[in-house]
Amino acid sequence: MRLSFGLLGLVLATLSCRSTFELDPDPANARPYAEAGGGGTYVVGEPITLDGSHSFDPDGRITSYAWRWLEKPDASPYVTVENSSSAVATVRLAAVGRYVFVLYVTDDANATERSYATIDIEGPHLEVDAGADTAAAWPDVVQLSGTAEVEPHFTRTTEWSFVSRPVGSNATLDNPNSLTPSFRIDAEGTYVVRLTAKTPYNTVTDDVVVVGTVPRYTFGYDIVDAEYSKILERWVTVSNSPATLHVFNPATGTEATVALAFAPTAVGISPDGLRAAVGHDGHLSVVDLQTLAVVNTYPLTIPIGDVVFGTDNRVHCLERVSSGWGRFDTVDLASGTVAITNRTLTGRARLHPSGSVMYATDYGSGLEKFDVTTTPVTFVRRSPSGGASGEMWFTDDGFTMVTSSRYVYYASANPTIDMTSRSMLAGRGSVWSMADAPSHGELAVVSYEYGFGNDPEASHLDLFDDQQFTARTVIPLPNLVAGSMSLVSAGRFVAYRTDGSTLYVIAKAATTPANTWMLYTVAR
Repeated sequence: MRLSFGLLGLVLATLSCRSTFELDPDPANARPYAEAGGGGTYVVGEPITLDGSHSFDPDGRITSYAWRWLEKPDASPYVTVENSSSAVATVRLAAVGRYVFVLYVTDDANATERSYATIDIEGPHLEVDAGADTAAAWPDVVQLSGTAEVEPHFTRTTEWSFVSRPVGSNATLDNPNSLTPSFRIDAEGTYVVRLTAKTPYNTVTDDVVVVGTVPRYTFGYDIVDAEYSKILERWVTVSNSPATLHVFNPATGTEATVALAFAPTAVGISPDGLRAAVGHDGHLSVVDLQTLAVVNTYPLTIPIGDVVFGTDNRVHCLERVSSGWGRFDTVDLASGTVAITNRTLTGRARLHPSGSVMYATDYGSGLEKFDVTTTPVTFVRRSPSGGASGEMWFTDDGFTMVTSSRYVYYASANPTIDMTSRSMLAGRGSVWSMADAPSHGELAVVSYEYGFGNDPEASHLDLFDDQQFTARTVIPLPNLVAGSMSLVSAGRFVAYRTDGSTLYVIAKAATTPANTWMLYTVAR
């Protein structure tokens, strides 16, 4: 028992001596002072000096230094401290975030102290400017111009995106990864566009605000039909409730009106642009567009669906039918006599610029040509193939006609090429109207694509070269916003001013309220 107690005492005494030696190797020695420099904020990748040279031993000297890292961001690779056993060490830190380093100093009595340095690493200085806020009108293309500057030796990428767009807008950015993208105003309201610049280490953004407007004139009536007089530079439209012919000046937004005795079904302009023929159910009215008066009304036995005003003071009236075939009557405005053409059609007709022939569409069956210098009008020939339907329009030189189905045909006195296919307009949707501006070599069509329920789901103004018929651009028509609804604005009529400087588009809300009609003006 005494032997066991003695052995235990010897072990405890030994352990006690060792512990005292490690904690205080020399009770007379003053401990060293460690100073790691405190840290700071630096840019990723740059050399950082860890300076422990202000460490000291008050009663001796520092015999060793040791730098170690304690904390680093998860994205950081292993941290290597260069000259880690020197008072002054160097590190290069490859990830953004906070790092903690510890400095151990040991003096000549083998006493050790430590100090910590906290280093915050941030990405390179990156300045981004999306440009000044601005305003633009449909269908202008907005050219954005931003800047993105980063410190030397760093690379950056840029990208633009829409933060928000107005209701009904489908605007897209061209070249969004450049500093100078563009987009087209396609709706009324505020566009917020963001420029984002990135380096591998940080991201900076800036926004620019573009206020889009849609200059439009809203008609106060439902348009039944419309034609443009290039002589008067006026739109001639007809409407019901009450039955009225309107002579509208798109340059001033003013109009004059002529009361009609019967509900109108169609309108056509004389080749000289000074008179209008208005079709009714069982009547034809002729209006002088300068005196704004109905000069005569002629009784007929057919409901009129389309009128073609000839160069010889005669008007050709096509019967409106819901199915089957309809005839067309020719009214001599001087004598009032009516000649019935022994030919039936199911389509629309238009006078050729020569004034001597008229072309018509026979739905699904192709084109037909008529000599309008004879009484009654004489059938000339049918196109060699089908495909044409709806309406057709001529280029100003009379060499070509475009149909609703987007097919382009020759219009020629040479029977071997007359009414044969020349081209087809790129794009989708039925053409509702076409206009030619030879001064600009430009052809404009308005068309729209049908969706569910046979309602238009997209409407656009398409511009083409009027000789090669290659596409130039597609300009979406702005939607009409009514309360919380965004309604497709379906283009129905298009015309250029005589000098080609301005393009006019008459459109309507494709769905409720469908009686909303507007005129858009496009500078060319």
